[in-house]
Amino acid sequence: MQALAKYIAYKLKKEDHCAVYDVELDRVWPRNGIHRQKKIEEFAKDNGWRIGHYKDGFVAIFVKAPYPSATKLPKPEPTSTNRSAAT
Repeated sequence: MQALAKYIAYKLKKEDHCAVYDVELDRVWPRNGIHRQKKIEEFAKDNGWRIGHYKDGFVAIFVKAPYPSATKLPKPEPTSTNRSAAT
């Protein structure tokens, strides 16, 4: 698993994504393993990446950073009506 993490980190220094095909995934997470996708996602998260795409039996695409959170919006500026109501 450590060798795979080093390989992905190396590729992500040069590119925005790293595709790891099933032949390599099978070495760490066999297809007969339970919750394979979840384990791969946890591996990505533990290393500061995320899975951009996953197709069981084919590929996992690791990407550099998580999607920006849509819930972190800037607070609206107070309007004159809000200020006068607070005083």
